[in-house]
Amino acid sequence: TAAYVHPLPDNAALRIGYDYRRTEAGQDVVGFLTDPSGAITGLPNLTNNFVFVEANHQAYATWQRPFGKLTVLAGARVEWAQTEYDQKTTAISGANDYVDVHPSLHLQYALTEHQTLSASYSHRVDRPAGSQLNPFLIISTEFSATSGNPDLRPQETHSLEAGWRWQE
Repeated sequence: TAAYVHPLPDNAALRIGYDYRRTEAGQDVVGFLTDPSGAITGLPNLTNNFVFVEANHQAYATWQRPFGKLTVLAGARVEWAQTEYDQKTTAISGANDYVDVHPSLHLQYALTEHQTLSASYSHRVDRPAGSQLNPFLIISTEFSATSGNPDLRPQETHSLEAGWRWQE
């Protein structure tokens, strides 16, 4: 992680930064059944080995400046995500990568000394967990089976907020 803040004229500020995260996760599941005599039987419908690696690069910039009673904070985050997966049990492997831009905007207006209006927009992401990416078909009962999707993309959320604040 690296960040830099640069003051600008008119009480403005520019912030830029970079963040890198690498996640390695594995699921090595062995399913077995022990009968009353103590004999152990392997359950192939539960046994699997899945490895998942995600590298995430994020660069961001925000700019903030007051204009009289109005303060503007605008930003953007560019994200480059690289994922690799290997379902060793079924020999399914692959990689995905994508680039996304996530903008944000926050406005704040001082109505009086005690009252403030605000409005915000943001674009957020929620990445899937490794287990949601595992393509192995797990049959846990005769009525229940699950399988992940290795091509699953993050869930995107666009958020709008507005507020009024009274402070003494």
